Amino acid sequence: MQKNHTDPHLELRSEKVRRVVGQIPPVLVRYGTSIAVVAIAAMLAVAALLPYKQVLRGTACVVGVAEHLPADSVLVAVSLRFDAPVAISQGQATSGVAFSTYSGQSIRGHLLSLSPNPDTLGRQSAYVAMPSTNIDALLHSQCTFSLSLERGTLLQSLMGR
Repeated sequence: MQKNHTDPHLELRSEKVRRVVGQIPPVLVRYGTSIAVVAIAAMLAVAALLPYKQVLRGTACVVGVAEHLPADSVLVAVSLRFDAPVAISQGQATSGVAFSTYSGQSIRGHLLSLSPNPDTLGRQSAYVAMPSTNIDALLHSQCTFSLSLERGTLLQSLMGR
């Protein structure tokens, strides 16, 4: 006994109905393509305008105070160890660096310089300008830090520039 694999409802339809059912309306194709192009252009425009900041984390040890700066701030020598390998070019714009002690105290500063190559323990020496009010809590102690780098726009980051 052989089974028929055709749908009995398709055989009952006329030639006009089969032609309409088997065809994609051209209006749908035309407007669907236009909507897809507009959506992709809107996503590219948002990516070109959206700023991209990369946050790097790690541990830091404040080695000592290098010099006192005007406006009640000090230049501090810091040894930074990043959690992940990082490439920071000289003169790259940073939003700032935040140090957090294990007791919960947080101090914000501005990264002035960073050595390009890490030492044998993976630490990089840096100089940070920070307020002199709470520097004693960080001096000769280990703490965590987060450094915000400005990497341009999201589109530039996605394109690798």
